Amino acid sequence: FFFQAEDGIRDPLWSRGLGDVYKRQKGDMAEAFAKLLKEVWANDGLPVVPRYIKDVLGNINQQYSGFMQHDSQEVISLILDTLHEDLNRITKKPYIAAKDYLAADSAIAGPECWDIYLRRNQSIIVDLMHGMYKSSLYCPLCRSTFLAYDPFCVISLPIPAEKKASIFPAFYVPY
Repeated sequence: FFFQAEDGIRDPLWSRGLGDVYKRQKGDMAEAFAKLLKEVWANDGLPVVPRYIKDVLGNINQQYSGFMQHDSQEVISLILDTLHEDLNRITKKPYIAAKDYLAADSAIAGPECWDIYLRRNQSIIVDLMHGMYKSSLYCPLCRSTFLAYDPFCVISLPIPAEKKASIFPAFYVPY
């Protein structure tokens, strides 16, 4: 596991190529997450309070510095994004202009877009949790379908509306 090794955290990975937004963190989230994992594995199932992760979140964004409740998806997204930036192996992120792809180019467009994304983003978080959405737009004037590929780390899925289900009787039979 990536965070298990002591030297994995002190490796220059966290100091190389930090994103502009997280440069001031200098690997704080990676160290806090490693500390949390160590405590979880060492505590034999006892509860662990991840206070240091909350402290790092508060340093990144003032909205997380108090004791207000927050949307769990926003928190996990910020944690994953910060971990990715702390561990990004790309030192100099090149500017790469966006390209337009036609539907006929779909066989090459997806892999090419992913390759372009990886030229700026390489971390264990990208390896395990990032992907790309594919969307298309049809233009009725030129009768062409254009493709776009956008990266994601967290996917929002709607909760389906409640449907009436058939109720079947259930019986509990003690052993």
